[in-house]
Amino acid sequence: MAVSKDTTIMVDRPKCTATSLDSFSTAASDHHKHIPNIYKEKLAALEKDARHCKITLQDDLRVLNQKITEVEEIRDRSLRDIQNNVEVMIKELIEKGEKLKIKVEASYKKKREVSNQKIIKLQYETKKSEEKKDTTLRFINSNVQEMVKQIKENGEKMKNEVESMYKKENKVLEFQLNALRTNVSETDRKLSFIQLFYETFGT
Repeated sequence: MAVSKDTTIMVDRPKCTATSLDSFSTAASDHHKHIPNIYKEKLAALEKDARHCKITLQDDLRVLNQKITEVEEIRDRSLRDIQNNVEVMIKELIEKGEKLKIKVEASYKKKREVSNQKIIKLQYETKKSEEKKDTTLRFINSNVQEMVKQIKENGEKMKNEVESMYKKENKVLEFQLNALRTNVSETDRKLSFIQLFYETFGT
């Protein structure tokens, strides 16, 4: 089974930043108990933006977790399909090999019976026929075993490729997940500061 390599799942980073919040916090820290209306309005707008940013980041976290689950499901399904195909191919190959051996045995059994009726005259021919039969059976067994080995190796190679692709995708998704978590934590911290500042100086 062919496994697509274009399974990279990217999540847009949130555009929420705390730059304006930091600049306002610095400017506002120079005031004490009285805040001009312009600062109160800006504080309220920043608090609204921070809450919206937090909701956006939380939505991105949910989407990212869902996509990580989808990648794991794709990997598991691909591995199962590869294993099932390998087992089916091996089973069919072994069955065909057994059928070939049965046909060879039947063919040479019939020849052997004819040769036995003329044992004196055909003794040399019978010997050669047995040797040819053994050579043919060895050839069939050798080819069947080699093909089984090749199928197993190809199956393992495909599974390793799937695992490698999954690890690469998982590493990227984990990096994005950690970045989103850091942004959520930073937004929470800024929001707490705004709420504390507003409760202290906003009245």
